[in-house]
Amino acid sequence: MRYLFFLMLLLVCFSISAQSKAEAIRLQDSTYQSNIRKTRINGVYIPKDMDEALKELDDLSPAESKTKMKMASEDVIAQKLHFGLGRWMAHNWNFDEGSRFSHYLTGMNLRYSEDMIDFMLRMYHRHLSNKPLDAQKTAAKYQEERDRKYQEEMKAKLGVDSVIIKKW
Repeated sequence: MRYLFFLMLLLVCFSISAQSKAEAIRLQDSTYQSNIRKTRINGVYIPKDMDEALKELDDLSPAESKTKMKMASEDVIAQKLHFGLGRWMAHNWNFDEGSRFSHYLTGMNLRYSEDMIDFMLRMYHRHLSNKPLDAQKTAAKYQEERDRKYQEEMKAKLGVDSVIIKKW
């Protein structure tokens, strides 16, 4: 009898924790679905595409800062501004919880906010320097790098030389 009670208690606990996890996933998905339709989140305008994002960055950046950015290399800008302008974009354009702009970037196979930040800093530098953006080609490099790192990780953990990577 005691074991039966213990077993029933375990089953109830597992079903409750499974429901709360499923509910959390559902709520997160509904937040994302709501956010990708909004033009503003927390009072901040959310660009719908690359052109609007670059225009928004132009409007928000002081002329002196833009001049300094043009003088530095793309790699230096991506590194130095990652935790400044980059974090501003990630926070205000809601890269983690979803926004119409993060959804746009996800459509380019940029799935991690860190990649989105680096990508956008590079795009903005190219925009300011009047260089071709090559956005699709650049985004593909991020995916290739993520795939390469995943392959290395699987080889190190499992000793497997090749692993099938499921595309999103």
